[in-house]
Amino acid sequence: MTGSTFTASSADQFNSSNVSFDAQGCATTIPAGTTANLDLLLQDDVFVVGLQCVAKGVAIGDSASLQVVDTAGETGAPAGTVLGQYASNWQMSGVDGIQVDIETPNTPAKAPAGLTLRVVYTSTGTSPVQLGINYRLYKALF
Repeated sequence: MTGSTFTASSADQFNSSNVSFDAQGCATTIPAGTTANLDLLLQDDVFVVGLQCVAKGVAIGDSASLQVVDTAGETGAPAGTVLGQYASNWQMSGVDGIQVDIETPNTPAKAPAGLTLRVVYTSTGTSPVQLGINYRLYKALF
């Protein structure tokens, strides 16, 4: 749904009449030695309660930042405006597999439809990085 009015200060307030679990994933390949974005455009109003980042081809020195971006000017801000950055230069382990696994049920962040969840990934290695993000989302029902 878009234009939802439901708000919650914790996931304890979630129930089947106000939200539905709506996990979403996205993936890309980051060319070696570059910085690139992995975007998920939100189709519905959601509450973000966590994410998992998996990667293959990771090098020590690789990093990621997590952002919410208004890519199309939905909020009245210029297109491309970063509305919030929630992790900055998170250092990758250098070992393939799960890099980040965050769950924040006590502080769900509401993000309206039309905004973009973005991972900005910086590769420092000599091999491409296969990157996947699994978002733990709840779709607002009203």
